[in-house]
Amino acid sequence: MVKRRCPFCGEQIDESATTCPFCGEAVLAGPPSVPSFSAHAPVGHTAGPLLARDPKDKLFCEIAIDLGFIAQAQANHALEQQRVDEAIGQRKPVGAYLHGMNLLSREQIAQILKMQDRVEKAVPAPTAHPPHLQPRQQVAPSPSPAGSPGASSTSRVVYILLGVFLGCLGVHNFVAGYTGRGIAQLLITLLLGWVYFLGIIVTGIWVIVEIIVITQDAQGRPFT
Repeated sequence: MVKRRCPFCGEQIDESATTCPFCGEAVLAGPPSVPSFSAHAPVGHTAGPLLARDPKDKLFCEIAIDLGFIAQAQANHALEQQRVDEAIGQRKPVGAYLHGMNLLSREQIAQILKMQDRVEKAVPAPTAHPPHLQPRQQVAPSPSPAGSPGASSTSRVVYILLGVFLGCLGVHNFVAGYTGRGIAQLLITLLLGWVYFLGIIVTGIWVIVEIIVITQDAQGRPFT
């Protein structure tokens, strides 16, 4: 008994079978007859490269040839007609030309399209570079203020506590790097502190404003 390959699972089935007993898919029985103009190219054999420009048309023709429905010469003949119609703006899918030439039935075209859909889903889309050669994307570091590579080593809680208890001496500013402010507060307290506590009052008001407003050290790094 003549055998042929199931186009879906690849198992050998009877030539007259309409359903594959292995995968259960419906298959068409036997290849169609080959018109006389392509007798020099037996069904399933090749006669030069396919003339398809569209990858979908090329895949359609390859499946039709592999199933034994048409010869490659017949596919190229249909593709040539497609090119002519494309030049005048009347291009159709290659299957329409093969159907118009009585080479493919509607059932055969439906079977080819079904297989084509499976192949396109199974094959991943091509990329510009193989995965192992893909250029690595450089992640630009987030911009930070000039002179502030990271967070400050000084805690805001520590800054506030030093300001509350030792602010009149400028200790909190010395710790945060504001040396000039610290020296100014220290001198005001020492020089004017004995005049009705004027120096302490002035620096006290100054310190209250600082612990409310200042959120970063002298280098521009935010307090932790």
